Amino acid sequence: MNQQVSEREISSHSEFLPGAIIPESVMFGHPSRFKNIWQPTTERILLEEERLKDQTITASIRPGTTGTFLSYRPEGKRAKLHLAVETFRHGRVLDLGESLLYDARYVFNDNIAHLLGNHTANLGFAKRYLGVEPSDCTVVLGKGTSQMAHRYFDFLGFETIETNRAVRGNLLQVALDFELQTYSLIPFIPELEPEGVERGGVEKLFVSRSTSRKISNEDEIWPILEERGYERFYFEDIPLAQQWALIRDASYIVATHGAALGYLSAKAGVENGADFQLLEIFSPGLVADIFRKTSAIVGGRWMCCRGKVTSEFAAAVEESGNVKAMDAADFELHPETFLQAMDEGNF
Repeated sequence: MNQQVSEREISSHSEFLPGAIIPESVMFGHPSRFKNIWQPTTERILLEEERLKDQTITASIRPGTTGTFLSYRPEGKRAKLHLAVETFRHGRVLDLGESLLYDARYVFNDNIAHLLGNHTANLGFAKRYLGVEPSDCTVVLGKGTSQMAHRYFDFLGFETIETNRAVRGNLLQVALDFELQTYSLIPFIPELEPEGVERGGVEKLFVSRSTSRKISNEDEIWPILEERGYERFYFEDIPLAQQWALIRDASYIVATHGAALGYLSAKAGVENGADFQLLEIFSPGLVADIFRKTSAIVGGRWMCCRGKVTSEFAAAVEESGNVKAMDAADFELHPETFLQAMDEGNF
């Protein structure tokens, strides 16, 4: 187990973090007859300026006992079974003495953007103000968490354990208004950048997808990018350190919306600021402004291009009780609309 923290070393720190301005942006949509029934033309949608709220963040280390996995995220039969078996075999609480613990189980952890935006941000803040190094702290994950999450925390230098039980120890906690997400904490993510991450070496980066949410006509889109000097990567196929470096160091990024863009947060640590441009490609089944906000916070310029809204996508998003029913579906991207976005943004 990692270095232990005695009660004499227990501490807390609060910091006021002002909200950021998110500048107005442009979304380019697939040509639609809802704009002109006689001549379908590209939809150009203006997204208005926003201001994120101020926050006071508090990091603390105190002796205590966490809840169980199910007290944070009431999930299905498998999680309940894991908890019942663990409790029967080992007791209700996993007691780790005075070890320093960070309970990461409150959010879904099989997504690299969640690991960055929720946990790395919190832990970076704790490193800055409480001096918590990765080697000091054990991260608690739920039973059955993906190996990707374990590899990621190992990449940062943290030990991990899996349990669905309550855990007792010295608890590292970061308190904020969860509904506001952790955008205010993004600048602390580079605090945990591992030593030895090399330069990305790619100025113009295209992040494609090979498993879900694919551009169905990418054979029409890629030549546009290739002609302009972009290099294509599938992040599913490359190491974490290379993923981190590629996005941190690229000046022009074109990417289908997905977890890989969580690495934009690493740009907060780029010397002399992060002067970059992001053109985010959206499936009509999953349009979200997460990385618009992240780009603004780390100093980049953002715009986006949305794929074709079919009757199936429209019904899923506007009429279904599950608005993410089509979030992983492949979609068509209109080449001329995409080219218009590229030209306007000087990509």
